[in-house]
Amino acid sequence: NFISGVMIMVRKPMRIGDLIEVDDVSGRIEQITMRDTYVRKLSNELILMPNAKIYKNAVEIITDLAERRHQLIVGVAYGEDAARARDVIEEAVRSVKSINTNRGVEVYAREFNSSSIDFTVRWWAGSEERDMHRTRSDIVIAIKQALDDAGIEIPFPYRTLTFKGDVPIAGLGDTDTGSED
Repeated sequence: NFISGVMIMVRKPMRIGDLIEVDDVSGRIEQITMRDTYVRKLSNELILMPNAKIYKNAVEIITDLAERRHQLIVGVAYGEDAARARDVIEEAVRSVKSINTNRGVEVYAREFNSSSIDFTVRWWAGSEERDMHRTRSDIVIAIKQALDDAGIEIPFPYRTLTFKGDVPIAGLGDTDTGSED
């Protein structure tokens, strides 16, 4: 841990205040000592992470730059015009003020899913946690509204159930309509 701490301090890959993710722990760096790095989780718990763990594992430094690319998957119904849906989604994302339109908005048809044609939607915005959540929320709302306004369906999964025999339906008794003697 000590040598790992020295290496982390010399290389300075992270700064106090950086938002990081390592080994399924996400949080903000509060302090780096020779033995441990203090990481405040997003839910406000403090984690003392041994420097050896940080040095030996991949660390995602989320806030090393002011902006980062964000991504969302959006599905539209099979009966819809995919090219039109793509254009509506792209215009909706561009309308959100908190994104950086200079870096571009990308909307690509991704795959045929079980009940939808899925699109990958990418944009650039702030890397701080509140920026990420706020921008994503604004984009989801803008896409939903734009697709609704355009009459484009966002499907939900459909399931067809097949039973191997007669299935009794509760509450339905014998419906004998024969005449009385």
